[in-house]
Amino acid sequence: MAPSCDDQKSMSTQHMDLPPAPSTPFAPSQLRDSTLPLGVRRFHLDPLRHREYASARVLRSVLVFALALALVLVPAVVAGLPLGASMALFVGATACAATPGLLFARRTNSPQLLTYELLVGTRVARRTVAGSQPAEMLRPEVTAIFETSDGLWLASTTPRRALFVSRAVDGYADVRAEFASWRVIEPLGGARAWRHATRDGAAQGPRDAIQGTALGSDPSLGAELELVRGASSTHWEQYVATPVLRRLRRVAFGLSYDGIAK
Repeated sequence: MAPSCDDQKSMSTQHMDLPPAPSTPFAPSQLRDSTLPLGVRRFHLDPLRHREYASARVLRSVLVFALALALVLVPAVVAGLPLGASMALFVGATACAATPGLLFARRTNSPQLLTYELLVGTRVARRTVAGSQPAEMLRPEVTAIFETSDGLWLASTTPRRALFVSRAVDGYADVRAEFASWRVIEPLGGARAWRHATRDGAAQGPRDAIQGTALGSDPSLGAELELVRGASSTHWEQYVATPVLRRLRRVAFGLSYDGIAK
């Protein structure tokens, strides 16, 4: 017996009410976009783009390693070290440096990929990711925004804070457009980009300081920050990396958290 029209409508309604299946084991934050504070948007990493950028970072680091090793081996060969042994050492050391990083970069279930979250509001930005403390930035405090081959750097001087946004973010163009309304984005490349990333990477962190800052002069900004924090995912808290482990990862893999947290 064929179902009646009323039965078909009921079945259709039941089907539409089914919750969507999570795309990752963590289903970051478990919040629908409609539950976010007004004006706040959530962004995650694009898996394919993430692997592409992470692999590129590893290859760049391996190239630097290979050049440095060559500078050491060439004088050794000139001084009498057998050429065959030098070549074997060069190839073996380069392969050992590249393999772990490439394998790590190609992972599709890395904690960083699964837990990365960027929340962007009208005056507050917050990024969380496994192995790194939350990084927050307030629009009134932004003094400069730079764009490198890896992504965007937001910086403030009072207090000294920074926020990095990887190009691997799904919706990077939308994020860039929003931050362009905060301040003019300046292009940065070459050695200047490397120095900036090295200097400001350690300045990323939560915005807790109040006295003498925008949080002290504008209570509504603090309220907005707390709203964003309340909507933020907590899955990153399952993964803790000490400063020593972070340094070891940078040496072993030639990248800092897949180039997404710096």
